[in-house]
Amino acid sequence: MAKHKTLGQVFTPQWIISEILDSLGYNDENIIEKYILEPSSGDGAFLIEIVTRYIDVCLAKNFKIFEIREHLEKYIYAVEIDEIEYQKSIQNLNKLVKDKLGIEENLNWKLYNQNTLNFYKSHLNFFDFIVGNPPYIRIHNLDLDTKKILKQDFFFSEGTIDIYLSFFEMGFKMLKKEGLLG
Repeated sequence: MAKHKTLGQVFTPQWIISEILDSLGYNDENIIEKYILEPSSGDGAFLIEIVTRYIDVCLAKNFKIFEIREHLEKYIYAVEIDEIEYQKSIQNLNKLVKDKLGIEENLNWKLYNQNTLNFYKSHLNFFDFIVGNPPYIRIHNLDLDTKKILKQDFFFSEGTIDIYLSFFEMGFKMLKKEGLLG
C-alpha cells in the first residue's frame, strides 16, 4: 500500500506553512524560549520555516551563534514515523543552520523517529506551540496496535474515523494551558 495511505503523508505547500505560523504569531520575539512541536514532520517543511524564523529573531536580538544553537537544540521538537523522511528532515535542518549561521557540525536536534502516539504521553502540557499537517489515514488502513491505542487514549476514535482527529486531540493534550495549535 502507498505511503500516503499507510502513513497519511500529505506534504504541505510553503504558503500554508507560513499562514499557519503567522496565524499563531510565531514570527517575533514572543517565540524565544517557547517550546514548539511538529508531531508529523515529514521531510521538515514546517521545521525549516520554524528554524528560519527562530534564527532570524535571535539574530535581530543580537544573540551569539552558540546561544542560537542552544536554543534550537532545546526548544524545537519534531516526531516523524518514516525513517526516510526523518533523515531528510535532519539533513535539511543541518544544511539550513550551516547556510544561515556557518555551523559546520550537526546539531543535537530534538527530532524523534517514532510514532507520535508513543511520544505524546511523556509531553503532556509541555508545548507552547504545536503546528503541522497531521497524517490522514482512514481507520481501515491502520494496523491493529494503532487502532487499540486510539480506542484506549482518544475520545474521537469511534466509528469510521481518520487518525487526523486523534492528532488534534493529542495536540491539545500536549499544549500548555495558554498554548496554541495550528
